[in-house]
Amino acid sequence: MKNSDSIFIQRLEVAAYVGVYDHEKEACQPVYFDLELGVDLSAAALSNDLNDTVDYAAVSDTVIMTAQAKHYELIEHLADHCFKVLFDQFPLDWISIKISKPDAIKAAEVTGIKMMRSRP
Repeated sequence: MKNSDSIFIQRLEVAAYVGVYDHEKEACQPVYFDLELGVDLSAAALSNDLNDTVDYAAVSDTVIMTAQAKHYELIEHLADHCFKVLFDQFPLDWISIKISKPDAIKAAEVTGIKMMRSRP
């Protein structure tokens, strides 16, 4: 049986410029990331050494820097950019990203997208 390990980060809050409307281009708004990262954790489980795993603090910092680097009109584009950066910087087999915009639709508690990609 193949290992099915993952690291997850839930509700990572980032103040970002995201959206197509004028008011979204003028002010930061909170967006929330839920990430699941496919990675073999067996070496870290045996060694108890951070060097044998993916540092989720470094992943969080990377996502924050990516989201704050520029204005994204669509959260789909933001997610795609995160996939590219995370695959480039970390040894991940697959990534699932959910991005929520709680202020996008006043009548809804939250709106957002969920995308999953395997390493190209």
